[in-house]
Amino acid sequence: MYFRHYILACILIAIFITSRGFSQPLPGKSSFFADDIETYIYTADSSLYHPGFYPLYQDSAQDVFENQLKNTINFHDQGGKILNTNIFQKKKTRKKYITLNPLVSLKYSPALSEERTTRFYIGARTEGRYKNFYFRSDFYGSRLKVSGYNAFVADSMGIIPRIGKVTRLTQKRYRAFGLNGHIAYNPGPHFNFRLGNGNHFYGNGIHSLLLSSNSSSYPYFSMNMEAWKLKYEYILASLSDISFRDTPSSLQKKFGVFHKLSWNITPKINIQFFESVIWNSRDSVGYRGIEANYLNPVIFLRPVEYSQGSPDNVLLGFDLSVHAFKNTIIYGQFVLDEFNLSYYKLNETWWGKKYGAQFGIKQFNPLHINNAKAQIECNIVRPFNYSHKNTLINYGNMYSSLAHPLGANFADVTGLFSIRHNRWRFKAKGKYAIKGLDIQTDTITSFGGDIYKSYAKRNADRGIQLFNGNKTTFLNTTLDIEYLINPEMGMAVFTSFNFQLLESKAYSKNSYSFISGIKMYLHQHRHSSLLKKFSFQ
Repeated sequence: MYFRHYILACILIAIFITSRGFSQPLPGKSSFFADDIETYIYTADSSLYHPGFYPLYQDSAQDVFENQLKNTINFHDQGGKILNTNIFQKKKTRKKYITLNPLVSLKYSPALSEERTTRFYIGARTEGRYKNFYFRSDFYGSRLKVSGYNAFVADSMGIIPRIGKVTRLTQKRYRAFGLNGHIAYNPGPHFNFRLGNGNHFYGNGIHSLLLSSNSSSYPYFSMNMEAWKLKYEYILASLSDISFRDTPSSLQKKFGVFHKLSWNITPKINIQFFESVIWNSRDSVGYRGIEANYLNPVIFLRPVEYSQGSPDNVLLGFDLSVHAFKNTIIYGQFVLDEFNLSYYKLNETWWGKKYGAQFGIKQFNPLHINNAKAQIECNIVRPFNYSHKNTLINYGNMYSSLAHPLGANFADVTGLFSIRHNRWRFKAKGKYAIKGLDIQTDTITSFGGDIYKSYAKRNADRGIQLFNGNKTTFLNTTLDIEYLINPEMGMAVFTSFNFQLLESKAYSKNSYSFISGIKMYLHQHRHSSLLKKFSFQ
């Protein structure tokens, strides 16, 4: 058995010994440029690039890519030097430089909004490279004023979803500190290693059913190998989550390993295979720590888990993208959390049929509109997916899902249109979703929608249909307007209007929020944060 693993490792290493240079983040340091970067990647020769890996990294040897991208987002004819350069920059060569910029972000929701919130961040961002080493860090402190669901979670658990640990100052006012970034090293041909604190996103869609940036940042180590038509990524993450066994609830450590293998079958077709495992840092014996068997990056986790007799939480997934027409991408995902063939055949409503699927279409420059993107996507996730008997090792981090923000037991349709004109960007987004929530009068029983409830407390073994529980309908619309102040610093002013409608048999509610301010995209999150539970943007 070990001999086969050794041979397989040697074969993979032998494949990845052609040199392509150093890997570093793409030009454009904020998500203001996300659509521009995506457009080039998806309309270029896909045999060179592998879609669906975020944050994006570029190979510095690909000068054509870099030069074309810089031309696409060249704003240096506007605003002069002050609005187009770093505050401090020392550059000797392309491989030796360092930059330093302030981090300032203020998001304010006025009294006319139902969801009143103020978020102020201040800190520093530094970035640099020395030969084969690259680093970037965002350090900041923040003052937050939140209400509703976020205030309840902060008071009861000491965290705010997608932000992390907070300290309560006064009623509905909190303080937090953050450090995001990474150190990257290229030892040579086709390998890249990164050690950092952040998050990742796997997929081509608005949301991901495999791994998303929905949760707050976490420490991680990652390894990338790329050659021929293959790309492989291995991530070891240190996660934290709520232990409801303790009174009061406390944060406990857990770990996760994520594998993703991408194959460009043709210049227009890409398939990817995904697997992950989440395990508790402690078991009944004592401190377990990092499981050595999961550190092997070239074996599948499911056989190891079974051979260990392990209670750990394993997911398998599949991702497909097809360049169907000019500037048009068709994509999809499938995630499997439980598989028992005999039950699948005999009982269509067995509770353990835990899986999810995604289908979407996106088009760049639709109707010949330059710098625009249109996208529509549908997601369906069965009840109890991502959950576990032990709630601490569910598929979550810091009381947020590691995949879709709605968790499980839902279906949604999301449409998006965005367009950029020089430094202006306009984005409109609408979502319609149906989700099965737990019954409010029953705080113990799980109906499959809350991944932070144990599936051992499920309402039934059979007869489990989609939208099990309190069937609730959500409608959400968002309009964002941004103006980019400084492209090097990623600083922009923005205004956002959001309207939501929530309906079930028991109640009906609508709400709206109006937020404006200045931001610098402090996190590596690929999407905007949620304002409150079931508040999608």
